[in-house]
Amino acid sequence: MREIFQELNLQSQKFTIFGSSLAVAMIHQYSVFLEGEKPEPAALLLASPSPKYREAGIFKRIGWFPDWLFSFFQKIVFLWLKITRNKKERKDVKHAEKRFYDNDPWVQRRIAIETLGVVDFRGQEGNMPYPIFVMSSTNDDFTDPKDARRYLVGNPLSEHKLFEHDSHKFIEGKEEALIEHVNSFLSSKIWKKELHEIVH
Repeated sequence: MREIFQELNLQSQKFTIFGSSLAVAMIHQYSVFLEGEKPEPAALLLASPSPKYREAGIFKRIGWFPDWLFSFFQKIVFLWLKITRNKKERKDVKHAEKRFYDNDPWVQRRIAIETLGVVDFRGQEGNMPYPIFVMSSTNDDFTDPKDARRYLVGNPLSEHKLFEHDSHKFIEGKEEALIEHVNSFLSSKIWKKELHEIVH
């Protein structure tokens, strides 16, 4: 991320970083643990953040699987989720499955293993030294909204917005409302209606 921001020449500009779900782990790593000079964001926009992801334990055990076996296991997992989850949750499962196969499946599997199985920032949620706008869903079977609020501890410039939704993909269909809340947060807490640049 540091190299990307430097390439975009953001060192002397005000910018925010937006990340959702698994991407929050990379933002946390960048914000707290990356040493050396780096472009500093004015704020962080975090959707469905979690210091440790649910059902992560199994990924520690299957990380050593050869790729062909993990590929088979992946198909079994998606089938099991389609059978056991309710109708609305199955939409999330189908969306995740499509993303796996639309992109490089091997890369997607490694991201899942490393992020779900290894990430554990519990007790360090309040260490990010930037204002944070946290967004989460009232019903999320992947991340817990209660965990999301822990990112605001000791950070008076931060806010939490809870969206009434019944799945992990609460942003879909609520883009306009999301933009309104984000702009309100940035203009009132960060730079008083100045122009800003959001880096995805």
